[in-house]
Amino acid sequence: MSLLTVKLFRYLIFITLIVAVSSCGGNSSSEDSSGSVSVSIDVDDSLTTNATIKSLPPLQEGGADRPVAVIRDEDGSEMQFVENELLISTSDNVALNEFVKRWDATILKTIEMKNNGVDGIGDIYLLRINNSLADVSKLQDDLRTLQPETGAEISVSSESGRALLAASSSESRKGLAVGINWVGKGFSIADGLTSDEAADDMTATGDTFDGNAFNWNFMDAGSVQDIGVTEAWKLLDQQGLLNKGIKLAVLDMGFDPDTNGDINPDYLAISNVPGVRPLYEKNISNCGIPCPWHGTAVVNFAMGLLNNNKGAAGPAGPVAKPIMIYTMYDFVSSISALVEAKAAGAKIINMSYGIGVPAILSWSVIPFNIATKAIRDSGVLLFAAAGNDNANVDKKRCATPRICWEKKWYTPCENSGVICVGGLDYNSKNRADYKKGSGSNYGKKNVDIFAPYILLSGADLSSEHPAGSSHIGYGTSGSSPFAAGIAALIWTANPALSADQVADIMMRTAHTSPDDTVNRYVNAQAAVREALGTSIHITSPADAAVFIRGRNITFTASESSVEHNNPLINWSSDVDGDLGNGETITRNNLSVGDHIITATVTYDDGFSRIDSIAISIQNLVPEVTIDQPVTNTHFTVSENIVLQGTSFDGDAAPDFTLLDSQVLWTLDGIAVGSGHLPEPFTAASIGLSVGGPYILKFEGTDGVETVQDTLPVYIDADPVDLPPSVQIDTPVHNTSVIADKQDASGNWYKSFALTWTVSDPEDGTIPFEQLVWTDSVNGGPAQPLTIEVTTFTVGLVTTKNYTIKLFADGVNAGVHTITLKVTDSAGNVRTSTVKVTVDVLI
Repeated sequence: MSLLTVKLFRYLIFITLIVAVSSCGGNSSSEDSSGSVSVSIDVDDSLTTNATIKSLPPLQEGGADRPVAVIRDEDGSEMQFVENELLISTSDNVALNEFVKRWDATILKTIEMKNNGVDGIGDIYLLRINNSLADVSKLQDDLRTLQPETGAEISVSSESGRALLAASSSESRKGLAVGINWVGKGFSIADGLTSDEAADDMTATGDTFDGNAFNWNFMDAGSVQDIGVTEAWKLLDQQGLLNKGIKLAVLDMGFDPDTNGDINPDYLAISNVPGVRPLYEKNISNCGIPCPWHGTAVVNFAMGLLNNNKGAAGPAGPVAKPIMIYTMYDFVSSISALVEAKAAGAKIINMSYGIGVPAILSWSVIPFNIATKAIRDSGVLLFAAAGNDNANVDKKRCATPRICWEKKWYTPCENSGVICVGGLDYNSKNRADYKKGSGSNYGKKNVDIFAPYILLSGADLSSEHPAGSSHIGYGTSGSSPFAAGIAALIWTANPALSADQVADIMMRTAHTSPDDTVNRYVNAQAAVREALGTSIHITSPADAAVFIRGRNITFTASESSVEHNNPLINWSSDVDGDLGNGETITRNNLSVGDHIITATVTYDDGFSRIDSIAISIQNLVPEVTIDQPVTNTHFTVSENIVLQGTSFDGDAAPDFTLLDSQVLWTLDGIAVGSGHLPEPFTAASIGLSVGGPYILKFEGTDGVETVQDTLPVYIDADPVDLPPSVQIDTPVHNTSVIADKQDASGNWYKSFALTWTVSDPEDGTIPFEQLVWTDSVNGGPAQPLTIEVTTFTVGLVTTKNYTIKLFADGVNAGVHTITLKVTDSAGNVRTSTVKVTVDVLI
């Protein structure tokens, strides 16, 4: 399952709050007398002084301001929400109308989903409710039901705010997809981190920035981070793809696109805040510190123009058309802006803001979560900043060692369908970590990818950043649009890709980090190469193929490159190491066992891609057979003992037999020779006395397996007349040949010279006429062997040559068992046998 697929359903797991079975720290909750995890929701009106936003502007001209309440959790973190508004996602008009009646509600805004190209969910409604109708006494029970093993110690700034929690939890308990209109904040500069402190990271190395992004170490290839945005631009330029066609939307506040011309002038600007212009209006909230032109910086980080000496450049600068949507950071504004961006044709959307909702209230994020999932399912990529609190977004809180839950839902970062982006420290592969609550948030499960945390931004309308100047920006508010800009490069490289495929390429090609809090970080050069088709594919053998040891294996790979820059393909095995170089190599010496075979293509600039397959090398167990003597043969003490064996090794092409050096003979444990036809010997020569049975062993090994054949023989006392010694010399035992001649009837055969060695201690040479030759074909009855005798006389020497014709059996092999039987004058009989296979080449 892909990373994004997992994330699309993560909220279901979060809502049910699967309880961890391992211990975790921070046991600040306790269990009450009933055994349930304690939940307390108190009112503390002093929190109103801490509100960064006192109210949101009206949704209609002349409408009333929308009061904002404050929540403080047990860690001291504070969040804000509109204290009399709820969101509902539904396609059931009856349920909606009943809700309106129940709460004396007014529908303030309807966000149409299907009519704007977002399928799969109903419309989303923002309603102002009559809080006085809520039963606050049921709040704790409702929360325990919704989150049965989640504790909380929460303070709310107003009784009205607590009443809203009661109203929303009671409705959620009934199964309605209802949520609170939470108000997030921008993640521009980490809380508690001054500009001077952060600037030290960027200036301590003496780095200077001359307006040429190709020289910036967070943009180029070969630097510490090696992100390669500039190389990605070159690749796209080579293919003629540097066109500003992909629409990238930034949902934010404080857009100033014209002060220094660092934003593509072919932009679209939208405001979804009534009475507020989309451009030149400051951010109405803050980012821990004032950030009036937050949106301008975010657009610069994603797609600031390059080569204009304006001091900023974003990855998508050469390819993106900006959509700037002025939106507040509350949920209903965010959902509305997502839909507007989708309707305007955005393929990528960035949200550099968010909020951490306490676990006990996680159900209240469901409408926003439903919306992000639906937008993502419609084919739009969503990016969000992880946040700058130096916090682990996966962190759990425990009431007991066995009852734990994730403390907060960081939204929209952890929402379904959203790619959550963390930040890398300057010129480093490690996370931006400034302690004291400042630095990039992280989480192995929920922060998907990292990008630079410290970047350059162009001018804006503030006096600190006048036209023509640039300044350093800090935070995941820059990391997220930077990653979104790289997604735009990937999609530009191959517009036919789906959103899933773009995200998959970004994740698969990402760099690894030595910092275990960094899952992966962006690699623009590799991602664009992948999208353009730079790849290697092993075409043979097939994955999971099985081969026999010693056989030739041909490895072939196809490589595609947009650059054609002399690629080198190297092959390796995880067992045997380097196998060689080339598009095609052949090897027959791989070790027995399972191998991962990897083909690596490396280009002249050092970039490489790999493909791997699994293969298995199997060893065929060899076979050995004693052909001569037969079982229970009786030899005399002084008689020559002739041994003859056959072996078969399926690994050993082309002869498929063990080598003579791989076979050994022993008699009664005494080595008597090696090879398939060892030199004859006598029992007396090895010190073996009369008796038996003695075990004759023929043993063979292919280096992996050892096999043997055995049979009993006996040693008798020497008689007055010793038996003859008999051996067929040619044809050689266990020979396989191809027939090469035809007789008059068209039958195929192979001619052999027939030679033998026969001796008898008493009779001496036994004449040819006393030898009995037979041939059994394919196991049939033995027939007299036809032997052609040719006589040659040279000077006084007459020589006789003996020739035989061994026929194939039609189109099949003819297996001939040739036997020589010799009887001496005393009636002693000895034999020798060879097998010859004659085949037909079709």
